[in-house]
Amino acid sequence: MKRLAALIVTALFSLSVYAGSTGSTEMGPFVDCHLPDGKMDYIPSMMCKNAGGVVK
Repeated sequence: MKRLAALIVTALFSLSVYAGSTGSTEMGPFVDCHLPDGKMDYIPSMMCKNAGGVVK
């Protein structure tokens, strides 16, 4: 019974981690970034900020 409970708890934790990782990274959510050289890219918000881009 202890093994079954441990398995269920492990499954619940692993599913919640997987569900929270869609559409964002450790550097923030993905955004449409307009870079200073005129290009537009779909990158994390912190990378956009570090590159001097503007989020629109």
